[in-house]
Amino acid sequence: MTQHNSPGASAQNFTPADFRRVLGQYPTGVVVVSATQPDGPPIAMTIGSFTSVSLDPPLVAFYPDKTSTSWPRIEQRGAFCVSVLGADQESLCRNFAMKSDDKFRHVSWRLSGTGSPIINGAVAWIDCRIESVQEAGDHYLVLARVEDLAIDSGSLPLLFFRGGYGRFTPLSLATGDLTMMSHLRGIDQIRDEMTSLAEKLRVEVLAGARIADEFVLLAGAAPERAGAELSRVGRRMPFVAPLGAPIAAWTPDLQESGWFGGSAPHDSIVAEEWLETLDHIRTEGYFVGFGDSAYAGVEQSLQRVDGTMLPPDAELHDAVAHLRQSAWAPSDVDATAEYEVRSMSAPVFTRDGTVLQFSLYGFPATITGAVLRRTGAELVEAASRATARLGGRMPSTAGPAAEAR
Repeated sequence: MTQHNSPGASAQNFTPADFRRVLGQYPTGVVVVSATQPDGPPIAMTIGSFTSVSLDPPLVAFYPDKTSTSWPRIEQRGAFCVSVLGADQESLCRNFAMKSDDKFRHVSWRLSGTGSPIINGAVAWIDCRIESVQEAGDHYLVLARVEDLAIDSGSLPLLFFRGGYGRFTPLSLATGDLTMMSHLRGIDQIRDEMTSLAEKLRVEVLAGARIADEFVLLAGAAPERAGAELSRVGRRMPFVAPLGAPIAAWTPDLQESGWFGGSAPHDSIVAEEWLETLDHIRTEGYFVGFGDSAYAGVEQSLQRVDGTMLPPDAELHDAVAHLRQSAWAPSDVDATAEYEVRSMSAPVFTRDGTVLQFSLYGFPATITGAVLRRTGAELVEAASRATARLGGRMPSTAGPAAEAR
């Protein structure tokens, strides 16, 4: 290990209180590190310094205080499990931070492969074996190899920030998948447009793109309101009808893309109806997804893999196929009628011809046709402003998808 010693180090210009206050501006997750012992109940400690270290080999680390009475017993076992606490598990966090002979007395848990406790309902868990322990000032640096891991509840995590516990409520969020960086650079230029639209319409605004044979939600913004969270960001879905319809309306290789679905006789009928829908999108400038119940199967499949960034699986493909044949948008909207609106979306055009998509979610149970029309106009205007910012331009109404006929 390389040592770096500063020659003639001067006295520090801050107090321990200053150190805590400044470092407290950096939010951390909260985990419980736990192990079993042969002659008593499981042992555990709350940790805010847990971090990933290496992908190959898979290594993680954390820093227990030298005064901890739990750490020596965990170290003696040679293995432990890390349970990532959810925002709804603050009471568990406090329970494990307190001194007690049996911290698991009222806690639901199960054993991991190393024989360490996994806290049921945690966001995720990581099962580890200790690789090394080094002194680091008034703490130890514990390096461990990951034996197994999994997402459990997948809910929002508990955070420690400025001396208190809270939750991550993302009102503006972009996926961290670096393979999508070329699209994210463009979306970064129009994030404030998304935020303004979310606040004005009081709905969630998402930006998506077609990437190969998938439709991916890359970023989002939500209004400041109780319970607002961007759980859809990062979702990967098959690029098939009706998903990504505004993008499909301007896709040159639409027939070859498989967007219409399979080759069965009924699929050709469905394709003809969707071609009419794409014509409508090019004329009106936006698409409306009607009927919350029709989307239930798709939503259930997506929630199962939220946060994993996994590609679409067979269950999701089946759910979308059902949606393709059942969720139809009426061609005429009555201003006084009530509509069950699931989503609204419009295309955004970039300088290089790439088509992005703005989508709106989180509507009331029903809205009138008049509100639907006004919302559509606001969406189209926002998409037009975003197009201008990206140096793009709206193509002629007779887009490339019209040639699919």
